[in-house]
Amino acid sequence: MTYRAKDNNGHYVVIKTLNDNLQCRPDFAKFQQDFLNEAIKLAKCTHPHIVQIHELIQERELWCMVMEYIDGEDLYNLVENQGVLSEAKALNYIQQIGEALTIVHNNGLLHRDIKPHNIMVRSGNLEAVLIDFWITSEPK
Repeated sequence: MTYRAKDNNGHYVVIKTLNDNLQCRPDFAKFQQDFLNEAIKLAKCTHPHIVQIHELIQERELWCMVMEYIDGEDLYNLVENQGVLSEAKALNYIQQIGEALTIVHNNGLLHRDIKPHNIMVRSGNLEAVLIDFWITSEPK
């Protein structure tokens, strides 16, 4: 589950946690531990093209990631609204996301869901940011 909220300074953040369906499962503790382990690893993946994790918080038994809010539009909707990207823009986004994936892989994680919906383009510039890491995993 993903929520937009404001931090104590009035800045938008994203809070992400496990959804209600997982919370009701008998093996929830395993999902919770996996979520926590991945969040700790993702927090080490600092790069301008990877959404940043600010902190981990616990609300009762539920762990949550407090993450950077990306003001912009996902790549899917950007193309839907503006049409086909120029070759230069497309290559720029590909290079940026490639750099982000290198950092992710160097930290022992795989994203597993690279698609235009999971790439945000910041408002006012040509910077792509990889988001939605909930299904990352360690390589087998």
